[in-house]
This record gives sequence, C-alpha cells and structure tokens, in this order.
Amino acid sequence: MAKKKKNILMILVDEERTPQHFPPGISLPAREWLRSRGLSFERYYVNTAPCTPSRSVIFTGWHTPRNGMVDNTPFAYVGDMDPSIATLGDMAARAGYYSAYKGKWHLAELAPTEDPRTTTEHAMEGYGFFDFQHDGDLQSMAREGYTHDGHIAANAIHWLNRWINYPEESETRPFFLVCSFVNPHDVMAVDIDGVGTDQQQPAGAKMKVMSPPQHEIYEAEHCVELCASWHQDFNQETHESKPSAHCEFDRLFTGSFGNIPKDEPRLWKKYVEYYINCQRDVDRHIMSLLRYLEQTGLIDDTIVIFTADHGEAAGAHGLRTKGPFMYEETTNVPLVICHPDGRKGETTSILGAALDFAPTLMGLAELAPEDRGDFPHLSGHDLSPVVFDPTFEGPRDAVLYTYTSLSTMDADYVLDPDNNDFDPNKRGLLLGVRTATHKLVRYFSPLVKTVVPNTIEELRAEYDLELYDLVGDADEITNLANDPRNDELLLGLNDKLNAMIAKELLGLTIPTQIPDDLSKLLGPIT
Repeated sequence: MAKKKKNILMILVDEERTPQHFPPGISLPAREWLRSRGLSFERYYVNTAPCTPSRSVIFTGWHTPRNGMVDNTPFAYVGDMDPSIATLGDMAARAGYYSAYKGKWHLAELAPTEDPRTTTEHAMEGYGFFDFQHDGDLQSMAREGYTHDGHIAANAIHWLNRWINYPEESETRPFFLVCSFVNPHDVMAVDIDGVGTDQQQPAGAKMKVMSPPQHEIYEAEHCVELCASWHQDFNQETHESKPSAHCEFDRLFTGSFGNIPKDEPRLWKKYVEYYINCQRDVDRHIMSLLRYLEQTGLIDDTIVIFTADHGEAAGAHGLRTKGPFMYEETTNVPLVICHPDGRKGETTSILGAALDFAPTLMGLAELAPEDRGDFPHLSGHDLSPVVFDPTFEGPRDAVLYTYTSLSTMDADYVLDPDNNDFDPNKRGLLLGVRTATHKLVRYFSPLVKTVVPNTIEELRAEYDLELYDLVGDADEITNLANDPRNDELLLGLNDKLNAMIAKELLGLTIPTQIPDDLSKLLGPIT
C-alpha cells in the first residue's frame, strides 16, 4: 500500500501586506510560529486586486481576463465564477485529497438562508470542495472579521476533529482544508475619529463604518510612525507625476467610507494602529488552529500554507485599502510554506506570484505530471522545489499585474449616478510589470485605441505611466516615467510587459467590455 501523502492546510487572510512599516515590538505569535517552522517568500506578489479578482487568480491559476472575475462580486456585471473552471479543490482532489473549505469565499453568491432546515454545507461542490459551512458565505464589511473569525477557526477545528474520528477517510487519504479568515480586512470600514463625528462618516456616506470594538486587543496603543510615502500628494491640480486614477479612487473611497484629512496625521496613525490590531486579532484565531494541529499530532503530517489575497495601503502614498495602483504595500503579500520535511526558519528571495499558487499546490500535493494535463493553460510556475532546495533559483524574472475593475473608474458616477453619466474615457484600468529591480505601470481607458503600445509616442498619448527604480527608491516616491532621459528604460520594461501579457494572458487583451446596463457597475465596494 502506498504511503499516504501529507495533509495540506491553507490559511488565507484578507488584506495583509508584507512591507508592514510597523513599530518594533508588535507580537504576532501565529505568524512567528509559521515563519519559524517554514519557508517565507520575501518577494511574493498578487496579480490583481481587489478581493474577488485576486482570489480568482489564487484559486484557478488564471488571470482575471481569462477566468471572468474582473471585479468584485456581487457587482451584477461580474456574477458568480464559472464552476466549470478548475479550482485548487479540483486539483487537490485529482491528487487524491479530500477538499474542504471554511470561511470567506467571495467568488460566488452563496447567501445564508434564514431557514434552519436548509444548509449551504455542500454549496461548494461545484467549485471542487466537498464540504463548506452551514451558514453561507461572509460579507467583509465593518467588524466582520472581529465578529466571524473566531467562528471560522472553530468550524475548521470542528471539521478536523471529525476528520480524525472518521478513520475510513483519514487513514486512507489526506485532506486539503482551506481556512479563509476575514481580518485584517476590517480596516477598510473603520470609523477612526469616533462615533458621532462628521469627519469620518459624512452625511450621505454610502457605506457603513464602525469604530474599533471595545476589546482589549483593540485598546492596545502602538508608537506608530507613518511611512515615508504618506506625505505624497496625488491631486492632479498639484502633482502631475501621479496617475489620475489615484485621485479618482481616493474621491470614490472617501465618498463611500468617509474622509481622513491629510492635515490630521494623528488620525492616519490611528488607522495604521487599527490595522495592526486587526492583524493581532486574527492572529489569535490562527494560533488556536495551529495549537490544535500540535495537540493532535496532525502537525507532523500536515503542510501548512499561509498567504493573503492582497495587501493594504494603510497610508502609503496617501492612500487607503487596495485599488487601481501597484505599490508594494498592496501587492507584496505573505507566503509561508511549512512542510514537515522542508526548510524551517528560512527565507527565499525568488520572485513568486499568486498565478504560481496553483502549480505550487500541485507540486506539494505530488500530483503526477500526467495528471497535471487535466488542468491545461496554467501559465504560472511550480515553486515547491525551493521549499526543500535553497539552490533553486526560481523560473520567474517578472510579475504581471492587471487591474480590470470598472466599478472604481469613475467616482462621479458611482457616488451620484442620478446626476452623472459614466465616463469611459477615464484611465482607471492598468497593466503593470515588476522585475527584480524596476516597476512599470500603464493606466488606460476601456476605450484605448492602442491596446499594445510599442513606442514612446503611443505610451504618452493614451496612457498615464509610473516607473520606479526599486533598488534606489524602495518606497516608490520618485516617478521616473515622465523624464525623457528614462525613455530607453521605459521602453525596455514596456517590451517586457507586452511579452508577459502575450505569455500569461494567452492572447487575450484588456480593456474590459463596458456593460450595456451601467447600473450593473453599482454596488458595495468591498
């Protein structure tokens, strides 16, 4: 009888970044546990944002123009992810695993039912996961992580306990369990300056915000200093080097969730402090899950993977949350792989991307090469060899980033659709490439004529551009794109970007098609 494979536990958090800019002394025991027992990827990047698009790349191994999840659900023009597209659950099952999912999904409308006799426990079977949860999917808004993350951990532990006590399954095949937490996503909808004030929650704000919970975790204060790029001004009237999409998104987000004025650094520090505490909050629930693995001995036979769906600006470049920008704070996310037989307490600097997650899972699950043919057209890479071999150099020299969300393109229309028409000429979509040393980002309109620009003239005519030297300017403060002295560098990176698009999108092009019914672009910004 063949030896049973290692179990796999995937822990996913929402909105956690790698470049933290946190003060010293912040204790995150679960993250420290993971890093001490696994391999940490320093340069692992998501390929898109926000939640739904990025999760779709993680779970399918396809960029959003290919899998169709170009914007957040439940925007009507997006809909549910097509169940015919293979997911991590399908891939693990093909490798002989029993796949289960607990927590936030955000790739389909799996609404909870008010009828206790009706359950959604098997609602994920179409997406490759045999078990889900009774009460449907979670909506990540104000305090949702604080409210639900403890239940998510408890559900996962309950499932594991049942698994152990069902030897017909547990002794014959391994499990692949996804435990998907909400926090630190709560930072998106926090009322920083307190209940009853108009500064953070202006009259007519579209989304509900809430002050931090009255809990000891959220009462902790930290000596926060704002990051070096916080002071940046992206207002087009005063700063020509920033793309117009940043100002547009800031107006949209401020109108939806309230304003944090730039002349109030105290409030911005409180925002970062709350972000820290959201991570401390979910950390305790991750720790309870890890302790259970230790107490039951499962840890000896389980690969634990920790990652996030995207990052959070948290004041970097004067911005909040994630949106039409490609800064390190929103794209560089944690990836830690703890393999019982792998490297422990080490880091790797190889470039990796969310597009690589699916092939890497196949590698960790020991899916036979002939069976990987069941999942064609994956353009990512298997990074699992580096978990065991420090000499593995990695196959990737650049990361492709796409942002295809029409819902954040036009602040005027989203905030007041009755009095404003949607303007498709605004440059709110983007394609970008990050190499080991530089980053180029092209911002464009859905109506752009030159979809594959090759000359400086084409680039300057129809695109807003960002170009950064990541070695000499790690904080991405000086945009080099508008200086003609950098044209040769810009064109070289533009060629690389075009090549990445051709390779990883397999001939598909952006921009996204604008829906005939523009009301389908309206909905909750999550």
